[in-house]
Amino acid sequence: MATDSTARRLLKPAVLALVALAVLALLPHSPLTARYRQAVSEAGGYLQHADAQSSVGARLEMLRVGLYLAPRHMLLGFGKEGMMQAKQHMVEEGLASDSVAEHTHLHNEYLDALVKHGIPGLLAVLVLYLLPLRLFAGRAVPGRSIEARMAAGAGMMLMLSYLAFGLTQAFLTHNNGVMMFAFLGVILWSLARQQPAGPANTA
Repeated sequence: MATDSTARRLLKPAVLALVALAVLALLPHSPLTARYRQAVSEAGGYLQHADAQSSVGARLEMLRVGLYLAPRHMLLGFGKEGMMQAKQHMVEEGLASDSVAEHTHLHNEYLDALVKHGIPGLLAVLVLYLLPLRLFAGRAVPGRSIEARMAAGAGMMLMLSYLAFGLTQAFLTHNNGVMMFAFLGVILWSLARQQPAGPANTA
């Protein structure tokens, strides 16, 4: 029963985010529509002509390189320098496009952690996102103040955002990504931990 309730609380912000994206995409001259068409075009260029010089093409090439490297050091990973050397070797051998050589991460949080730090690294990233998500969901319950529930909902959205953005970017490799996650997460958690509200101010 508790699991079902948590799942419902997690589903609501995800659905709201999808609805908001759909509405924005349907607006006249929406930049989302233009970006979507560009992404489709660049993905087609990679799949049909192995064009890895575009933004999407380079990300798909890094995904392919990451999937190639990951099984070779599943336990502890290559480390950052080891991954850079392995990518450079693939470029020199003609096994990968030179567009992937300069990047210090694979533009995928999960694959990047797996290649650099093996299975323990991947599990650490998942715990870092999923545990706070579960804790915030546990605070978004009736009986708490409306302010605490709003903070909990914002915390859930923060974690869901990082989970989604991590598919095409490794935010934890950037200072601003780490700072936003840590500071905003702590602020929202402190607000979400407010004591249960009395009948007068319960929504």
